[in-house]
Amino acid sequence: MARLNISEAAFSGFGVIKRSPLAPAVWGLVRMVLVAGPMLLILPIMLEMFATILPATARGEQPDMDAIMSLQGQMGLIWPLSFVCSLAAQGLVTGAIFRAVLQPNERSWFHLRVGLAEVMLIAINIVFTVMLIIALVLAVVLVAILSGIAFVAAKPAGIIVGIVAGLAAIGVLIWGALRYSLAWGLSFENRSFLLFESWPLTEGQSGRLFLMGLINIIIACVLEVIFGGVAFGILGVAMAGAAGFSPEALEDPGFYTGETFRQLLPWVIAILAVSGVLSGYLLTFITAPWAQAYAQLRPEDAEAA
Repeated sequence: MARLNISEAAFSGFGVIKRSPLAPAVWGLVRMVLVAGPMLLILPIMLEMFATILPATARGEQPDMDAIMSLQGQMGLIWPLSFVCSLAAQGLVTGAIFRAVLQPNERSWFHLRVGLAEVMLIAINIVFTVMLIIALVLAVVLVAILSGIAFVAAKPAGIIVGIVAGLAAIGVLIWGALRYSLAWGLSFENRSFLLFESWPLTEGQSGRLFLMGLINIIIACVLEVIFGGVAFGILGVAMAGAAGFSPEALEDPGFYTGETFRQLLPWVIAILAVSGVLSGYLLTFITAPWAQAYAQLRPEDAEAA
């Protein structure tokens, strides 16, 4: 029976970047274009909203709520497009990372493809998310019932039962998620919806998958702090420059007008570009371990193929 190599899987993102150092930057930019593209349609509406709200707030007056509601309605029409583009970005980038790990020789177009494998990844994401939400709701209801019964019997017991049951529910949810964690690799490689087929592959591997995921989370948190600091640092310099590096101007509510945001727009675009590039490397570190875990635990017939 195959056995997961925790360190090899957890740090596999470094291997992907070593083999294709520019690919994560391209993945991040593709994702940023798809996710931020619809937001650019919303940006003029947001600027108009800021121009309506901020001056009135600075004067201590009530903003025109009819105008604000109208603008919010216009923004609501764009959200469905944004949702579809986000799903497409998720499928494309996840597929590229899985391809870089499982099929490293397919280097053309930075491993990016549009095909059935990407569609299956999107389908797995949607179904798994729905299943997780349902399981979470059921767990909350069950914990509430158990703690409520114990609370009626004795108040201290209700608190203890609630804590214990809550922790147990979290543990079960994590365990279940780990058991289904190879569904993405299975569905990608077979170009078919294979969610429940992950269960036998992860038998006896939950502890190792958990440790791998824990290392993964730590790496992601460290990188998010670093990357977030870079993005907010650029934004802080831009805002300070627009205010003439005057602390008093930054504290003045009149500074935050639609015109100010228009001046900052080139900086916002630059921040989005930098954030896009950095997010590509972050997603590589987050996603590659799960692809590598599948590569180590996948069925022998799939490996031979």
